Amino acid sequence: MITNWPGSSRNPTDEKVPSEVAYYDQRFEWGNKIRLHIEREAWTKLLLDETYSKDQLRLIHKLFHGDEDLTEDKADSASDANPTRKLAKEPVDIVTDFLSGVQIHLQSVLKARYGTMLDRLRREVVITVPAGWSEKAKNLTYKAVCNAGFNVDETKISMITEPEAAAIYILRDLNDGPFRNIKVS
Repeated sequence: MITNWPGSSRNPTDEKVPSEVAYYDQRFEWGNKIRLHIEREAWTKLLLDETYSKDQLRLIHKLFHGDEDLTEDKADSASDANPTRKLAKEPVDIVTDFLSGVQIHLQSVLKARYGTMLDRLRREVVITVPAGWSEKAKNLTYKAVCNAGFNVDETKISMITEPEAAAIYILRDLNDGPFRNIKVS
């Protein structure tokens, strides 16, 4: 698990990095590397699925940010976290840029950890997507992952839904973790 994401973390732990991208000075920054008060692209992954309406995206945004007033839309169209404002690029390109930053950081961490042995290891990338996503959104996600550089050499890329990934994680924890001695019958 990667726990040393670059930049100044705004999370209680370093296990997560915000999936945000900011464009300035002919380049982009991603995650915790984005300076405070810089306009950023956030919630872009959700825009890969065109079945979400702007009203649904605003509601999701409010829920995740703890806004108690879910009825009145107070979102500023220029807000850096408003998922429905005009984007700097197409959503798939923004997601690609974010994943490119993740991929470059991941490679440097793995190279430091495994050295030259890294070149001989089999690699697998598992993409998780929301359960109800359209096929088009899944295809755009796959495209972003590939364009970000995860499809090098003979890397295996697979896709599962987020509920499936959570179930696999729990089952592994039951087998390998603190609950390994409990028998389910």
